[in-house]
Amino acid sequence: MEALIFSLVCMLCFWSYDFFIARPARNMSTVLLASLLAFGQFLVFFWAFVIFSEQIVFSSFLVYPLLTGVCWFSWVLLYSKSLQTGYAWISSSIANAYPLVTIFIATLFLWELISLIQLWFFALIFCGIFFLSFHLDEIRAMKVSKDKASLLYAVGAMIMWAWFVTFFDRSVEYYSTIVTIMIAEAWNLIVGSFLLFYSGQNIIRGVTGMSLKVWRDIGLVLVCSLFGVFFFAKAFETWSLSFVSAITACSPAITTILARIFLHEKLSSSQYAAILLLVLGISGLSYVSL
Repeated sequence: MEALIFSLVCMLCFWSYDFFIARPARNMSTVLLASLLAFGQFLVFFWAFVIFSEQIVFSSFLVYPLLTGVCWFSWVLLYSKSLQTGYAWISSSIANAYPLVTIFIATLFLWELISLIQLWFFALIFCGIFFLSFHLDEIRAMKVSKDKASLLYAVGAMIMWAWFVTFFDRSVEYYSTIVTIMIAEAWNLIVGSFLLFYSGQNIIRGVTGMSLKVWRDIGLVLVCSLFGVFFFAKAFETWSLSFVSAITACSPAITTILARIFLHEKLSSSQYAAILLLVLGISGLSYVSL
């Protein structure tokens, strides 16, 4: 039950992350945004590293935090580009389909065993996510040429996040969450600095030219990321990679419910059915995984 609670809280944090990152992504360079996020998280986890007297054991397992950082940085770049070039709902919906890739990775490379009944509950969750995220009238109204680039970026972001989750899961087996993220973001800072220098971007102008709303959203993104990573790691302590991924990808349900409560949007019969599928899938998966 604790793993389910941690996964649901993590889902809420990542949903908030997706929501708040939209404005910064559309008002600044993707490389600058990724570098600022890496700098903010590195500072937080570096001080946590000092305060809690953490230690780094130098071994071949250091490759996992480094790969975690590479995938995280790549995800921010691709997801931000997707938000810049197309509809936010397309980017979010496709990116949240990452458990499809994660289950494939967990089965082939991590040797996780998934029973037939668990696959059925996974199918219910994925169907619920699909019907909540994609609406036929919006799909018909899309301009395919306009959103082709956004679609490709979103697919790339989905793949990168699936690998991020995989390497993060492996890394926290050997290192604490603090050490993992500190190493990952230190590497990202190096890569981001190189890319900013190579592209010749005016960092001072880019930073000073941002509005207070953009800075506020960047701060909220950092907060959501910090809490999301913490609860992600806590969920991994009890549940496997594929289970946690499936639960945390259900954020479209939060969007739909909040839109109904605060915006008084009318839900279609397919959306009500999708919420029911999610509830059945999550509760069933939780029960058979106990």
